[in-house]
Amino acid sequence: MKPLERSDLEAKLTVRGHSGSQDTRVLKFSKDANEGPLFEGEPIKGLTDWDTAVVSLKLKDSWTHIRFSHHSGDRAGH
Repeated sequence: MKPLERSDLEAKLTVRGHSGSQDTRVLKFSKDANEGPLFEGEPIKGLTDWDTAVVSLKLKDSWTHIRFSHHSGDRAGH
């Protein structure tokens, strides 16, 4: 299967640290010779550990949020 090339897709990453700090980075579409289409963003300096990360994708006028938790058992129901 060939991955879809979605250069029209808006994407951002929001990372929340254990201390409550939050950083958001806009992800830009690019193509890697080995990996193919991907989204890249600026590094988050000083980030050593995180609690929750959310990848947000916007296609047309609708946002979809995909949440990742670093500690899967800690937050049942979220």
